[in-house]
Amino acid sequence: ADGGSAPEAYATLADVVAHGEHLEHFHSYHKPDGARRADDATLAEVMIKPDDVRRDAMVLDLFTLFNYLWRHSFIPDQLNPVAMSFTVLPGGKDWGFLEFVGASTPARHFDFDTLEPSLAAPGERADTVLRTVAGSLVAGRVVGIGDRHQDNIMIREVDGKFIFWQLDFKHVFGHQTRID
Repeated sequence: ADGGSAPEAYATLADVVAHGEHLEHFHSYHKPDGARRADDATLAEVMIKPDDVRRDAMVLDLFTLFNYLWRHSFIPDQLNPVAMSFTVLPGGKDWGFLEFVGASTPARHFDFDTLEPSLAAPGERADTVLRTVAGSLVAGRVVGIGDRHQDNIMIREVDGKFIFWQLDFKHVFGHQTRID
């Protein structure tokens, strides 16, 4: 293979799982399907995306850089913006692995009334929501993310705290969608 497409031997996720030690296949609400280690629930679940994910990887690396810069800035720790990142590993020009981020809901299906208690009282829960919204929006603006809609803006609940994050970075660095 030329390195640009999924290896012939592992053309489907079922093939990857069949050849992977302790991997099990799972169906995802979000396409594509994924795999997880059957013997260790603490490892990240991954999905194979049959698309070019190199831009996604680059944007998420920049989000990680922004988080580092914000942590080491003059901004007090409890106010630092945070742009949530997840792992993306390009496998070639037209496929790659993405870390599956569980307990997440697309903004389209999220009940925003559940945020009200977190925002009403000052404290860590409110700070988490506001810091992740600010970090995600500022980082997204800096890298020129286009094509934002309610299906690629996600909200994740972890330990009663809500985390705002984005996915699908095909349209970045000034590359916009065309509207016909």
